[in-house]
Amino acid sequence: MTRGVEALVHGDVAGSLRMNPGALLLVVAAVVFVGFMLVQRRARMGTIPAWSAGATFAGLWGWQLFKYSTGRPL
Repeated sequence: MTRGVEALVHGDVAGSLRMNPGALLLVVAAVVFVGFMLVQRRARMGTIPAWSAGATFAGLWGWQLFKYSTGRPL
């Protein structure tokens, strides 16, 4: 994921998605979170459902298994 985020920050969206699509989600989530915090500093944050972390990790794990099973480069 580190190389995917680095590629994305340098503007290589396609390369980032090839390495790990979770990198795009991470960068978008970070930008949204920081923007939200800057705009609504005093707003109370909502809670994140407990299942969302498990679903995210399951999706990323599935992506890694797909890459290994098809022989795609890491």
